[in-house]
Amino acid sequence: MPMKNKTFWQSIRCAIQGLKRAFESEKNFKIYLGIVFVTMLINGFVGFSAKDYIAYTICACGVLSAEFLNTAIEFVCDFLTEQYEEKVKDVKDIAAGAVLIWGIGFWVTEFILIGENLFG
Repeated sequence: MPMKNKTFWQSIRCAIQGLKRAFESEKNFKIYLGIVFVTMLINGFVGFSAKDYIAYTICACGVLSAEFLNTAIEFVCDFLTEQYEEKVKDVKDIAAGAVLIWGIGFWVTEFILIGENLFG
């Protein structure tokens, strides 16, 4: 029988446990979280508007969410096989590619918004 949360609050607790697990096990997540924190400080100094922060938040949450999904996919792949498999490598690489795409979008957005606020 599949595990299913009985209440909304059980779902929230499980989600928080997942956040903790990813933070504890993934160095890249810590790096991304550090980048988000530093850029948030820079954005406050630069003087982002509410609309700027909306775009920034969407991109920051996107890259962090992609990293969570990538971590989950890696956990599933590692559970399914401990041996090197080319197809498993492909799955992991594709998931990592999703993080990269969000990361590029994050930096492009960050640089455009900083440029607009500083120069024009």
